Amino acid sequence: MKKIFYTLLVFVLFSTLNVFAKDVKIVQISDVNFDAKTTDKQETQNAEKLNLFVDKMNSSNVDLIVFSGDMVSKSKKEEIESFAQTVKRLKKPYYIVLGENDVHKNSGIPKEKFMSYMNYHDKYLKTNQPNYKVKLSGKLTLIALDGAPPVVKNTHGYYSEKTLAWLEKTLSKNRKRGVMIFQHFPLYMPENDYKYETLDAQKYINIAKGYSNILFIASGHVNKKYDYVDEGKLRYILTPSFSATGMYREIIVNDKNFAISTTVEEL
Repeated sequence: MKKIFYTLLVFVLFSTLNVFAKDVKIVQISDVNFDAKTTDKQETQNAEKLNLFVDKMNSSNVDLIVFSGDMVSKSKKEEIESFAQTVKRLKKPYYIVLGENDVHKNSGIPKEKFMSYMNYHDKYLKTNQPNYKVKLSGKLTLIALDGAPPVVKNTHGYYSEKTLAWLEKTLSKNRKRGVMIFQHFPLYMPENDYKYETLDAQKYINIAKGYSNILFIASGHVNKKYDYVDEGKLRYILTPSFSATGMYREIIVNDKNFAISTTVEEL
């Protein structure tokens, strides 16, 4: 009887250690610019590269994947549906963030409509809202934040007052958890580049600086890569365009001590 009890005790302790000291491996891929039907050679290659990426992820030990914006090259239903069907082959949980190519009302698909198309195919995406959170194992929360202009497509990200109010409320409710924010538009650029500047970024930064539990803010949008911590201890991660470089980022986070390691990988 004592032997059985001891065996059970060891099993429980071992299981507990696994649960509370788990390394969560996340892959961030940005700017796929998928185009299903085109005569353009580059865009055809983008579709082929995405299929190769899906195959690679399915044979990996990755826990989840985040597509951080510009998933399609054109904001059209047929492109979104084709992209959704392709990534549906993933055997891992996957989540999305909106970029300027994905949504715009004037000549494309509205935000909630895009999310509903993806929601239909992605069993892990349980919302039609562009801003959402996902509680991962242990003490980690993933936030997907929308900075895409709602009406006219342009390269300047804009995090609206409504979005920032939602962000602050969500951060406040998750103070005891490590928070990872994924978005398309970067708040900080290593070089001044007006073309990709996020409008009123300081409002967002001021909110973020009030929460020490933000582990990092990861974005895409440009063909650059860096991992930078500012004077306020905010960590900015930028992952280069997959369509332009064939690169994606692996981020490993320990859900007990929040230690982070990250590398940029090539397909």
